[in-house]
Amino acid sequence: MNLNNLLAPIYEYFFSWDNYEILLTCLWENNDYGKFGWMLFLVPFFLLVLFYKVWEPIRKQRLMWLITILIISIIHYAATTGIIYNNTCILDELGVYTGDQINPEYFIFQIGMITVLYSIIVSLIYTLIIKRFSKHNSHNPF
Repeated sequence: MNLNNLLAPIYEYFFSWDNYEILLTCLWENNDYGKFGWMLFLVPFFLLVLFYKVWEPIRKQRLMWLITILIISIIHYAATTGIIYNNTCILDELGVYTGDQINPEYFIFQIGMITVLYSIIVSLIYTLIIKRFSKHNSHNPF
């Protein structure tokens, strides 16, 4: 089972298959779910390791942690929309959009926000694990 198969259902859960079938199929066939998955696992890991290990000790730990999570979210949103805008099938749907069907631009926004949601969840899980290895930032409640 590859990452595309694993993550497709957690994205498709938010959409009606009957209405979004073409756009969701475009993501599936281009293996975009797998790209989102690698990004979801790697970006928070590296940035949180940077936060907990490299920036030790930090003043205003909560604020800096929130800024780190905000940066992770922005990176995920930008990368997700970038991946989708490089999908030629989605670009074709953008080109033929007349207003009578699902708006592909709004679909791209929705996928980006879903990725942000999942990145925050993954970041919280990584935080609970990584902060245990930090000497000075381990007292940070996040």
